[in-house]
Amino acid sequence: MFCASFALSVFVWHTVQSNVGVLDVSSAIVIVCAVAVFLTLFVLGAFICSLKEMAVIAVAFPLGFLLIMGKGWIAATLSSLFFFYAVGSMRFQIHNRIKVSFYPLISYGTPAAVTALAVLFVYMGYSHPFRITGSFKTPERIVSPLVPFAESFIRSQAPGYEKGMTVDAFLSASAVEMLEQKYGTTALADKQVQTALADAVEKQRSELSRQLKVPLKGDERVENIITSIMDKYLNSYLVSYREFVPLVVAVSVFFAVTSIGFFLRRIAVLLAWLSAHALVALHVIEKKKEGIEREVLSV
Repeated sequence: MFCASFALSVFVWHTVQSNVGVLDVSSAIVIVCAVAVFLTLFVLGAFICSLKEMAVIAVAFPLGFLLIMGKGWIAATLSSLFFFYAVGSMRFQIHNRIKVSFYPLISYGTPAAVTALAVLFVYMGYSHPFRITGSFKTPERIVSPLVPFAESFIRSQAPGYEKGMTVDAFLSASAVEMLEQKYGTTALADKQVQTALADAVEKQRSELSRQLKVPLKGDERVENIITSIMDKYLNSYLVSYREFVPLVVAVSVFFAVTSIGFFLRRIAVLLAWLSAHALVALHVIEKKKEGIEREVLSV
């Protein structure tokens, strides 16, 4: 069981290290599944392994972490202590019950095991070298949902705006509408009017650029402007507070792992219970009753 736990640990940390910074959904699911299998073995081992064997299994995950990372001894030691506490808590619950029961381990032992895992993931997040250079680009998937709301707001304020318009197209349409109302459509054919129109659009674009505090060339659409504004402010804050980024990441990782762990420990206990029943049915392990001698005082 130690070998299986150690192999799972090496696999998890190799996957994490290979995808850190660009972790996609499929890799995250693989990592979560591997951790769930490890917790299942950890819970099952508390029932069928001796205390010494469980002590060895408890250090399997931190050892795999050290093998892949090559550093983080303090985190690995702290994680091992939480695993040891988890073993003690589970063994206490197991040996103080008349019948074999997996359910109590949801509240005893497995929370400490999840915390032990969280310590290692927190170290990974905190020690990751963040290169904050002020060149952060807001992902399109974040901007896209905002565009319809922004365009609806613009249309409510400027009826001449149409979906997908560029800055210059919108400013030009607004200026043309004003000129038509004032001088009529025939005046637009005059070259001087055309020149004045182009100058007016350029001035309005410069004023809009000053108000939004982002550069505008005229061919930008709403999504481009939103992206530029978000990039500007996010980069400004990230550069100003970059020394706090590792701490923010570490805290975020801790809460993420413990939140996922809330469900994982329940899944692990269920899988351990099912595995135990399957192993009993296959006669790999057996369920038996033991007599317990107790020392009492009597009159």
